[in-house]
Amino acid sequence: MKKEDVSDNERGSAPGVNLRSEKTRRLLGGIPESLVNWSIALTAFFFIVLILALCLLPYPYSGGESILMHILRLA
Repeated sequence: MKKEDVSDNERGSAPGVNLRSEKTRRLLGGIPESLVNWSIALTAFFFIVLILALCLLPYPYSGGESILMHILRLA
């Protein structure tokens, strides 16, 4: 028996799974678009929250003034 004739099941993969089919390669071959979109959205949300926290939280050696209050006072 040639090596090419060995089925995927004989190599130890799950029964009924054809690792060489176009459908399987397309499914496993790329990163899901929804995963990319959610990753970008969560990263942007994290940085927006971080920037807001830095602007709104008071600093201990500034008399309780936040960065946003300091910027608005100078304007």
